[in-house]
Amino acid sequence: MLKTVTGVSLSSKELALAALTPRVSSFCYQPDDAIMFAGECADSLFLIKSGWVRLYRVLKDDRTIVLGLLGPGEVFMQDASIHQCDQPTSADALTVCEITEIPFDKVGAVLAKSPEYSRKLLGAFRRRQSASHDHIEEVLTRDTSRRLASILVDLARAVGDATEHPDVVRICRAATHQSLANMIGSNRVTVTRKLIEMQSHGMVRSLGRNSIEVDVTALLGYLGNDSTNGSQEAAA
Repeated sequence: MLKTVTGVSLSSKELALAALTPRVSSFCYQPDDAIMFAGECADSLFLIKSGWVRLYRVLKDDRTIVLGLLGPGEVFMQDASIHQCDQPTSADALTVCEITEIPFDKVGAVLAKSPEYSRKLLGAFRRRQSASHDHIEEVLTRDTSRRLASILVDLARAVGDATEHPDVVRICRAATHQSLANMIGSNRVTVTRKLIEMQSHGMVRSLGRNSIEVDVTALLGYLGNDSTNGSQEAAA
């Protein structure tokens, strides 16, 4: 699965401690609302109190790539630009969500309350540095089918609804072919072709324009087998 390089999970107790930080604000967002624009909010970190957030970058060729889908108890922040060619990160609401923004100059009040929170927060700062141009290049070199399978698994985890089959999850949010293409740096035609191939193998089933059922076990098996085959080929 695609994993954010800027996110870190916090417990309910740690979120409560964060809420005690003086002069911080919490905001509610509707799906698709912008939370953090590219190049802005470099002096704050954000705590997700509820809902799901999508972190992404728009590349120089105007393709979009999702860095991660973050849920309750996770933290994100703007990436520091290591090279002039680095593209800043944006964040928007995948679902209805509540976000607490903490300016960096107020973070000390939280760190003083919880050593464990402090360690996790400093870890998030370190991971932020790895969200570089090289990371995006690595993501984009993966096969489109694998990127699509990965984002479908992530969406199933974030916004999926259970069905009568334990391995099958229904996705009714961000499931149009264009939305999926936007999240993996591809195009609608390619995504449509890949979904037809996946459907022929029983991994997905289209339910209409903005709804799809995915067999999470089958997708994870596909990702695992593809990774194993790639390692064997590299070793050979």
